[in-house]
Amino acid sequence: MSVCKISGTTITCGTSTGTNFNNPIAITISSDGSTAYVVNLVGGVSGSGIAFTNEVGAVTGSVTVCSISDDSFNCSVPTGLGFSFPYGIALSSDDSKVFVTNAGGNSLSVCAPVAGSNLTCDDSVAVEYFNNPAGIVLSPDDTTFFVTNAGSDSVVVCTFINGTSNFTCGPPVNGSFGEPLGIAISPNGETIYVVNNRDDSVTICDVNGTTLSCGTQTGSGLTRPFGIALSPDGSVAYITNAGTNSTITECEISGKTLNCTEETGFEFESSTGIVIV
Repeated sequence: MSVCKISGTTITCGTSTGTNFNNPIAITISSDGSTAYVVNLVGGVSGSGIAFTNEVGAVTGSVTVCSISDDSFNCSVPTGLGFSFPYGIALSSDDSKVFVTNAGGNSLSVCAPVAGSNLTCDDSVAVEYFNNPAGIVLSPDDTTFFVTNAGSDSVVVCTFINGTSNFTCGPPVNGSFGEPLGIAISPNGETIYVVNNRDDSVTICDVNGTTLSCGTQTGSGLTRPFGIALSPDGSVAYITNAGTNSTITECEISGKTLNCTEETGFEFESSTGIVIV
């Protein structure tokens, strides 16, 4: 894992830190910035895109929980049970629930952090409309979540039932997607940003309840883009490029258009997940 500092349009990264990872692919951080949750795919990722099998019921993968102190990470032994090629991860706003997509089982695992850098996870829930689910993001009010389907070039919109961890999902939303992976949401919850790994682009969609209105693909300087994170004010997108390993693309957001600049020189290896705190 690499820790980077952002100053204006300049990104400066230190050497990699942390242990107990196995093909780390996605990351989320608690609201107070003290804990990181890292998904270990155990199946690999290459510059040509994702590498997993849609093997329903195959149990593999884990989550590493790390405490954060300054720029260093103290990481536990990987934790979590019942994953099947876990791929994306999201955390509720109160830090009480961790949601993990399972690309191998077309399912979602709901977990709770417990003392000692551990997770307890319910049995994964198979979702009819998932097809190699990858990225996941929750709305700011925790009522809705969005999942990218890498296997069917679509996004699934799901809603939680009465404030519980139970949920219902609508049929996949098709748009100008090309192997969608990473996904981010604006601070006001009105826009999602979907990374298209195959098409080296981003699709921007307006959110109206459970309805999406998506524009055409946008962005430049992307090579097998993978993860995406937004600045706290939602004006800039930072995108990892798995194809070139050592770059981040920084994009100013203007409506449904991204104006991008590629930043280089980082010591990454198959850069995938990204988060901003």
